[in-house]
Order: sequence, then structure tokens, then C-alpha cells
Amino acid sequence: MANNVRLAPNTNLPSITVYGRTFNPASGVVDLAANDGGVQMLAANGWTMLPPHGATSARPTTSAPGLDGAFYDDTISKVIYPIINPPGSGNVASWVDGAGNAV
Repeated sequence: MANNVRLAPNTNLPSITVYGRTFNPASGVVDLAANDGGVQMLAANGWTMLPPHGATSARPTTSAPGLDGAFYDDTISKVIYPIINPPGSGNVASWVDGAGNAV
């Protein structure tokens, strides 16, 4: 999985220029490298950081950093959550969606 951060705009925000790049909320979600200074600038100006994402085959096998280990599976178009087993190990045994269904 690439080390990227996906950010979603509040559509009521104006365009913002960060380090010479203009981000227009009407353009929708943007992906930036995790170490891009624009991530913090956009987040500080009303953009929402979304969970890491990728295809089903790119799901992390160890506890994912970020929003409670959440991962957006592009293949099934869902935010999913890791089940860690044994507890505290960081090893992802399986994944569930927000309703607790195995995915």
C-alpha cells in the first residue's frame, strides 16, 4: 500500500493554495503523500483526513496506522476495520465492515 493520505473537502470551503498548488473543494477528494506538508495545511483548513485505502489485496496485515486502523477497500467501496488476534499483537486476523460483517 502506498504511503498516501486521502483528504475530502467540505464543499463550502473556498479554494486554497498550499505551497504553490491550488486545491478546489469542487474537485473532490485528493490523495497526497503522507509526508507532503499540504496534508497538515489542508486538514487545518477544514479538509477531512480519510482512512488509508487500496484494493482488497492491499489490506494491511498488521494494525494500520490512522483512524482506528480503518482502511477504505476500493474493491468493495467500504470502510473496514481490523480484527486483531491475538489481542494486542497488532496482527490483523480478519476484517469487518461498520455493521460487524466479515469482509
